[in-house]
Amino acid sequence: MSRLLRQPAVAVGLLGLLALLVLVSFPGLVTDHGPNTQTLSQRLVPPAWMDGGSSEHLLGTDHLGRDIAARTLHGGRVSLLVGFVAATAASVLGILLGLVAGYRGGWVDRVVTEAANVWLAFPFLVLAIATVAVVGSDLSVLVVLLAVAAWVTPTAITRAATASLRGEDYVHAAIGMGASDTHILRSHVLRTVMAPNLVVWTLTVGTLVVIEGALSFLGLGVRPPTASWGSMLNDGRAYLETAWWLVAFPGAALTLTVALTNLLGDGLRDALDVRTESR
Repeated sequence: MSRLLRQPAVAVGLLGLLALLVLVSFPGLVTDHGPNTQTLSQRLVPPAWMDGGSSEHLLGTDHLGRDIAARTLHGGRVSLLVGFVAATAASVLGILLGLVAGYRGGWVDRVVTEAANVWLAFPFLVLAIATVAVVGSDLSVLVVLLAVAAWVTPTAITRAATASLRGEDYVHAAIGMGASDTHILRSHVLRTVMAPNLVVWTLTVGTLVVIEGALSFLGLGVRPPTASWGSMLNDGRAYLETAWWLVAFPGAALTLTVALTNLLGDGLRDALDVRTESR
């Protein structure tokens, strides 16, 4: 761990994400307002440092008098939760499929490979719209959708690495000594494929945060009035000329999150000396 933290990109990315997680987990550190508390008499109040601003609303208010700081931090809970959980689920699914396909080969490998090819050719937005139309928009639905969207990359990386390791002498020796397939995969293969998958997982978090923001912007994310960075951008786009802060702060939070995850991923790639085609 100390070797990883000596990489500046890893240290900055990890510390930045930890600070962001603390802020969205404890928004009371920044504001005492609730994310959905409306005060119509204080509509479109600018940030505290501008003329007409108020120290009561550090980042201003929106068109319904809701505190932007509170909504940005609470919206971060949704975006980061969806990104982290969906990326983790996609990685677990992808690693399992990749291990089985790469180790077994034959028809199992062909089925997994063809399924990945078909999925890559399928328009994800169509699936998202159809799913939301049938089962409705919910946080759990969003997590499942994004996890299904991201399983191909960890599957491909794990499959290729497993197929390569299957021919190694130490694997043949383990088979000759009577080791089970599960033992071989767990003890000899899994630890090798974890490094590139850790990098891919980190980058996938940022990608899924962006996709969640896009879906929420289109009205396919969590239901209002739950705050989300994407829905905040959609709410504020009508006020770009008169109240820029409605979109500036959730947009900055989204950009910062993606930048930190990419920085962490790049640092881990260099520190672990892996080369992937994940981006």
